[in-house]
Amino acid sequence: MKKRMGRHISYLLIQVLTSDEKRNSIKRLKRIISKKENMHVSVRALATQEFINLALTVSNDHLPALQGLFLNLGLQHFNIQRAEKGRLKQKLKAFEVLSKLRIITALPVIKQYVLDPNKTLRAEAIMSLMRLSYNPLFFLDNQKVTLSVWEAMKIHGMLKEMPDEKIPEFTQWLNHRQKTVVLFCLRMILHYQQKADLQLLTRLSKSKSARVAEEAQKALILRKILVYSDPDEEDNQCDQNDYKHLNVA
Repeated sequence: MKKRMGRHISYLLIQVLTSDEKRNSIKRLKRIISKKENMHVSVRALATQEFINLALTVSNDHLPALQGLFLNLGLQHFNIQRAEKGRLKQKLKAFEVLSKLRIITALPVIKQYVLDPNKTLRAEAIMSLMRLSYNPLFFLDNQKVTLSVWEAMKIHGMLKEMPDEKIPEFTQWLNHRQKTVVLFCLRMILHYQQKADLQLLTRLSKSKSARVAEEAQKALILRKILVYSDPDEEDNQCDQNDYKHLNVA
């Protein structure tokens, strides 16, 4: 019954996206989804899964229509509630569909999980926030946020898929209280060849943390190269003493 109902929902969703006669399919979907939930089959959960499947396969041109249908059927309320109060698997499914369909109203709910002790939940919340927000790393403004090696790798992987205009200036988080965030930002400054703030890099190059000091020194060398390779940069007028710390082994 569950599989049959899932296939039926999938068929109706595709009809709405591809057929000129959408009205009847939407009415049928509303009738199905409005049925009373029971302990054996959650129609809204089945519909959510079919939306996820379609979001993974359709072109970006179809995503706005898919999002509109998702909202029309009232599934955003169901999934925001699951994101808030559901079990782990339910939360993860809700994160996935809400972020893939760009349901911006879910941002405050998902944001609260970036400090969650559950590593899987925290990582998926971070990935979802990156999909949802135009500023993909806004959650780093929270001074309590830390990044594991795995989370940093996943974030970097998502950044690689984003257009240049969405890549932030990582200097803004070099004053972060958490060493893991500072390290990540220093490495991203090097990867994206960004000219970071001189005073911050100088201070970090003298850090008690050997790893922070090493990455900061690399970023300082990169900064010198970037500044002196551009004759229009105002920094070319800086006193040479500003760069005496660059004489690293």
